[in-house]
Amino acid sequence: MTPTLVPIDLNAIGNAATTEPRVAGCPVVDGALPPAVILEQARAALQAGLPSLWFAPFAFVSEGRVVGSGGFKGPPRAGVVELGYGVARAERGRGVATAAVLCLCRMAFDQAEVATVTAETVVPNIASQRVLEKAGFTRVGTRDTTEDGTVIQWRLQRGDVRGW
Repeated sequence: MTPTLVPIDLNAIGNAATTEPRVAGCPVVDGALPPAVILEQARAALQAGLPSLWFAPFAFVSEGRVVGSGGFKGPPRAGVVELGYGVARAERGRGVATAAVLCLCRMAFDQAEVATVTAETVVPNIASQRVLEKAGFTRVGTRDTTEDGTVIQWRLQRGDVRGW
């Protein structure tokens, strides 16, 4: 199921704590929006005039509802950009995350300065690892973090893209 990616209007939704948030007129499934801290960081970056492609989160709209969200964690550095994503628990297992990750990768590779898209997953999140594998990413290593413990690092290079 291929979702439509819609930029989240950060001013319209306020923060994730609103009682009945809507994005582009669509109701939001519980757990589909990024955490409030991510929304605040994006809002600050956009207010500072940074490029929206690399800082504004996107809603994953499927069947008239926002079922997940994702985006980039900043501008490309030396041709590399990192993405992040999430899908509401009730909507997982339907192919939305894989389709949305592919859409994000297409958006990144449409920019001449992007040669590589990266992502990280926590070790226990097998479903997210499968999403990246299905999207064509290659596992390239691990690193230890204070926030999430050991994370698996993933990479998709422009030349590795197949079937788009």
